[in-house]
Amino acid sequence: MTNTTDLLRKQGWSFTDNLPAGLVVEGNASTTCPGTTVQAAAGGSTVTVSNGDLAQGAAFCEVSLDVRPTATGSFTNGASNLSLIGLNQPASPAVLAVAPAADMQATSITLPLTMTVGAPVSGSFSCTNAGPSEATAASCVISGLPAGATTSCTPSVPTASPLASGGSIACTVQFTPTTTGTIAALVTASSSTVDPVPANNTKAHPFNPVERADMQATSVTLPATANVGVPVKGSFVCTNAGPNAAAFANCSIAGLPADASTSCMPAVPTGTPLASGASISCTVSFTPTTQGSLTATVTAVSGTTDPEPANNSRDQELVVAAALAPEPVPATGVPALVLMGLAVMLAGLGTQRGRVRR
Repeated sequence: MTNTTDLLRKQGWSFTDNLPAGLVVEGNASTTCPGTTVQAAAGGSTVTVSNGDLAQGAAFCEVSLDVRPTATGSFTNGASNLSLIGLNQPASPAVLAVAPAADMQATSITLPLTMTVGAPVSGSFSCTNAGPSEATAASCVISGLPAGATTSCTPSVPTASPLASGGSIACTVQFTPTTTGTIAALVTASSSTVDPVPANNTKAHPFNPVERADMQATSVTLPATANVGVPVKGSFVCTNAGPNAAAFANCSIAGLPADASTSCMPAVPTGTPLASGASISCTVSFTPTTQGSLTATVTAVSGTTDPEPANNSRDQELVVAAALAPEPVPATGVPALVLMGLAVMLAGLGTQRGRVRR
């Protein structure tokens, strides 16, 4: 409200402003006019000012509030909208031009918390138009992934027809991490329509792929039974089921007598990483020293993260019986030969005696 040139106090004025269709009160009504009352309900379309008072010497005072357009277009607030008491009509109407606006938002990104180099990954992400207008050529994309990543969105992007207010774009993504280290997947929502809140156009998901090698104790071959003092031989195998090479891969056996000796090909721990799908083959030999049951445990490990530690070991039980009894020695030694010689001599003497009688 602007004072006249005399700058005298002006009291008792009031007015009602019926906002043009398409504009509603948002709130924040206030005034710099002392003692003046402003009524403007949020969501309504009427502003009522009463008990107007413009102080002497003041050139002007203000009544202000926020309005919200509910549609696009040009809105004119002028004489036809105002009911005035004690005030002159404004020199010109207020014109508000409202362009379409679509608040495109990156609303979600879903990827595994852990990822393995060389292992395929599947995930999803989405973008939403929070309005108030349609979003022309709306798009929803993801970046920061390894080369070769593929995406599929419904509807396809950029949209051939405007994305309605409240509408969403749902996408899936597949890729295979190729290196270790932190990577940030970034979802970006956009359109060719003016975006009133660009701060929510992106959403990030950091992830850290690592190399993993599923070392497995795949076999152990030993006899089911053995005897004290009798040497035993056997074999055992460990395999890297991948997906990555296993650094310092090892394959060992425990639970056997102290004199057990093993030999593995390749030697363990491996000097070079054990390739995915490759195995370590070992032989073992030992001599049981006591009766009872032995449990031989084969263990497969490496310096690379193992995604399935439950298959790292394998057991086989071996029952050790008493030592075998020594076999009897045949009576073919020197004493027997002496006895045979005496028998021959006696037989000879008997023959000589018979000849003398004749």
